[in-house]
Amino acid sequence: MDLTLKQIKDDVTWRYLIIAPTMETIDEWFRALQERIGCEHIIRVSPEFYAHDPGKVDLGRSTFTGREVPQFMNKMMFILLHDVGGRIFTTFSNNLVVDHTSGNTFYIRSKSDPRVFWQERCGKIYASQWGRTRFRICINDKKHEHDGKVMIPSDSISITLAHDDNAFIGTERGGGLIIDQHGLNLTLGDFNKIFVSTYSDHDNNRIIRHVHGGEEWELVA
Repeated sequence: MDLTLKQIKDDVTWRYLIIAPTMETIDEWFRALQERIGCEHIIRVSPEFYAHDPGKVDLGRSTFTGREVPQFMNKMMFILLHDVGGRIFTTFSNNLVVDHTSGNTFYIRSKSDPRVFWQERCGKIYASQWGRTRFRICINDKKHEHDGKVMIPSDSISITLAHDDNAFIGTERGGGLIIDQHGLNLTLGDFNKIFVSTYSDHDNNRIIRHVHGGEEWELVA
């Protein structure tokens, strides 16, 4: 995963190409930096484009021991690009990137079979190739004070139907996902480990909460 970083005051100097293994790593790095140096010194223009104030933080060295976010050493690489007059620019091409912002709405899709989506029918959640339902995902906060904040895998989240903030994703006896008024205790990272579909050749297969044997799912804008 590659992204571009420019400085806030001009387009001339301090321009970086940043390389990380996943979008989740970049989101975690951004959240950690914000908490350490403040929101005004690094701006997330989009998931793949950032601006920073080099007078406040040298991001190329921010992962060094004793600096702002040393926990990201060996997880990211920073390449200082030519200045604006250098005539050379490193190009890159990412796959479609989804903005994991609290309060946004998403489809939920299987990573192993991108034809399969979560679909709500009659208060139950199914794995379907023929239909899909849009869900709203938020950092857990009844007042929605975290709406607009970048979500990371460790965040506690709630999932509701996109058109009804009181229709939460919960479970029935046996682990099948249903719509209820209370919801599950989840984190964003749970999409990679605790949900499994019973999908075979039919369109009547449930999404099940299975803590020790889940599949990987992804959010789609």
